[in-house]
Amino acid sequence: MIYVPAKGEQAPAVAPPVVQSTGPTGGTPTSDHAATDKVNLNTADVAALQTLSGIGQKKAEKIIDYRQQHGNFKTIDDLKNVSGFGEKTVAKYKDQLTV
Repeated sequence: MIYVPAKGEQAPAVAPPVVQSTGPTGGTPTSDHAATDKVNLNTADVAALQTLSGIGQKKAEKIIDYRQQHGNFKTIDDLKNVSGFGEKTVAKYKDQLTV
């Protein structure tokens, strides 16, 4: 799949492939992808943001619009500045997001 960003939009980061290896005991495979599958507010596209339960296309577009107008998010709490995201909503997504 090829993604062409809109004029002025920052291209999304490409996630590295997950490499499987055997664990230290030689039995259970472990992933070299140490971080959990958190969504980066500064690089995610609409599709990536929609992987979060409760975030549809409109909310995802609001996040991207805010990012384009105000620059990258400095903290996850900056999401409260986006229309439709209050303190409870941000708290709900905090463990699924990164900046």
